[in-house]
Amino acid sequence: MYKKIIIGLSCLIFVTYWSITVFFQLPDNPVKVDFMRGNRIFEIFLYQKWSFFAPPPKHDDRLYYIFKKGDTEISFEVVALLNKAKAVNAPFNGHENALDYIISNQLHAISTSMGDFYADKNKKDIENIELTWIEFYKKNKDGHNLKTLLNYAKVVAKANKLDYSEYEICLILTNIDIPKFKDRNDTTLKRQEKITFKTPFVKII
Repeated sequence: MYKKIIIGLSCLIFVTYWSITVFFQLPDNPVKVDFMRGNRIFEIFLYQKWSFFAPPPKHDDRLYYIFKKGDTEISFEVVALLNKAKAVNAPFNGHENALDYIISNQLHAISTSMGDFYADKNKKDIENIELTWIEFYKKNKDGHNLKTLLNYAKVVAKANKLDYSEYEICLILTNIDIPKFKDRNDTTLKRQEKITFKTPFVKII
């Protein structure tokens, strides 16, 4: 009798745990966003470090917002700033973690889409990389990922006391090399940074 109860409870816990885990690995959607608070609680007690199963990354992502008004341009990088804020505010960094999660997902999705976009073209088609970026932007500008990043410009503008309605906005995505393990403490090492995507300047509403 007790054995059946224990087996039943174990199966229920197992199914519940993996159902929740799979749910929070799904792409962003309104239902998932509503449960982000639950996800943070879940990770506190039952954190899964999926990177343990993946090869180490070779680069860090960076996201720049360029605000242009006339001949004046002001730029802000947000990913490194978020990482710093997460470290400073830990363990009370739920807000920063949520923002990092959303932004990182959009960057990853755009990088994946760009890989597919390049795969459909021959080398000659992408010789002029800036024209290729414009073509990619036109094709994807109404998609969730670019819209999310462009809308985040409002948050960046407010944090820096700018009125976003007065500016045109440009997004620049870059990769910056991660030093090899043996060079991780070398402060003189220059990390190479490469632009992977750039939008044209646009107005956001």
